Amino acid sequence: MSITNHVLISAKESRLVPAKVSGYGTWRVWLCVVVVALIPLLTVLDIAPFLHIDEFMTVDLGRTILQPDSGWSIAWMHERSQPAFVFFYLGPVLQELTFQGMGEYGPRLSGILGAAMAASAMVGWLLARGAYRIAALLLGLTFLLDPVFVQAYTIGRVDGWAMAACLTACWVLRSIGGEEETGSVKKKLLIAGSLTALGFFIWPSPVFLVPLLLIELGAAVKRVKVSQSMREYHLPFFGLFCVGGLVATILLLIPIAPKLIELADNVVDGIIINSRTGTSNHSLLDSNRIMSGSIHLLQVLKFTPVLVLLALVGLIKGRELGLVAAGMAATLLMVCTVVYSHRIQYLLPYFIVAAATRFTTESKLGFKQRVGFLNVFGLVLLVSWAAGLSLVARTAIALENKSELKRSQVYQAAQDMIGPGEKAVYSLPYEFYYVGRHLGWKMYKPYLAVGVNPLINHDVLHQTLSLVDYAIMPLDQMTPELENQFQTSGLYSKGTYHVYESTLNASDKVVTNKTRLQTFYFMPQQPYGPYQLFIKEKRLSLDASTVY
Repeated sequence: MSITNHVLISAKESRLVPAKVSGYGTWRVWLCVVVVALIPLLTVLDIAPFLHIDEFMTVDLGRTILQPDSGWSIAWMHERSQPAFVFFYLGPVLQELTFQGMGEYGPRLSGILGAAMAASAMVGWLLARGAYRIAALLLGLTFLLDPVFVQAYTIGRVDGWAMAACLTACWVLRSIGGEEETGSVKKKLLIAGSLTALGFFIWPSPVFLVPLLLIELGAAVKRVKVSQSMREYHLPFFGLFCVGGLVATILLLIPIAPKLIELADNVVDGIIINSRTGTSNHSLLDSNRIMSGSIHLLQVLKFTPVLVLLALVGLIKGRELGLVAAGMAATLLMVCTVVYSHRIQYLLPYFIVAAATRFTTESKLGFKQRVGFLNVFGLVLLVSWAAGLSLVARTAIALENKSELKRSQVYQAAQDMIGPGEKAVYSLPYEFYYVGRHLGWKMYKPYLAVGVNPLINHDVLHQTLSLVDYAIMPLDQMTPELENQFQTSGLYSKGTYHVYESTLNASDKVVTNKTRLQTFYFMPQQPYGPYQLFIKEKRLSLDASTVY
């Protein structure tokens, strides 16, 4: 055999066998990078972002999983007069347990840790795909600090944990080599299927990552078929992957099976609520929904333009048709259901992988020679953009508005307005959830689709108000008609409560790049109050008639 032929054969074989993930040195560097990157986020953990609805909703869903017979919830199914019950219980239960064990900062710490795990899985996957070490580390850091991702996991969402499971499954599938023994291949397929199922039981949104998983599954099939010339591997591959997922699903369903069967209609209603916006039952291909969803998608992605640009360059130059099809499928599914920033974050892995195609070790040339100056510049700009917004700008804005973002003001308001005791409270502002649990309140809030305002749905509002003795309402949303409806339900105004000594003036409400970042990262000016307190007539004789 000639030297030339030997080199050609070796090059062909190297493309069939995934690159071995780098050793402990690379992971030690990555650990240090993650720790340093997260320090600014942790320093403002208590104030940034402000107390957000998604944090409390996730925690409360976990509480009702652990206490399924609870008589109150901020995810209240008003038509069934019971809390919402979900099959994706691992994420909510994790957040509830961290709240119980670590206090009110536990869910946010858990969310940040989950994001770090997802970014670590991304680094491992990129290395297995043949990315240069430095590129894999920088792209993993970009993923961790991407503004769209940061604004989600810092409010205690569990998307990071769900992504970590699915991205690890992609990593496992990519690690399947063409010359690997059959037993090892089968084991990895079962593991990948199990991890995918695990992701869905943490949070349901990994459905948007399924196209990525299918790409990796197909690539693994191709590697084995090309190297071993065994066409019969196709069905066992998909079958073993599904078997792994099925076995994991059965095992994960066992703890909640009795309640899941009992509350099956409740679970189905919850799925329907989370798959649409508004009150109308649109078809999946409703043109108005697709148009509005597409516009909102672009509005969110403008906060990560460099990543989108590099991804497009990677897709065009790399001719990654499979990745293009997968990304389009995920995007179409998203715009046909519900588009909001916390779902759009599931497109980030597509962008990261697409961008990584410009930084792969396809030859023996060095990083700079193979990648080129423009790609290196783009990578540096990418990291700088993400770090600049999420670490520098976000931290500066949080510290500047620290006094307005302090949660102690909410706790004082709860004490002053209602105080401790087992009191039934309708709190439209979600920020009273933690202090309400501390004070012993039973809080009610209807579980509705995104974009549905419970205040304009009179039947839903009346059913909810019939359960409570107190109601805390945002003053700026109250109207004479609403106040009349409260009185019809037996609730009368006791006065207003102002958290801040002075209110915002017209100049403070001018839209600037700074205010856009404040809104995007959930750190608006004066986020709390003023509130209007309502008390049921039977309580008026028991409570002091104080006007705040």
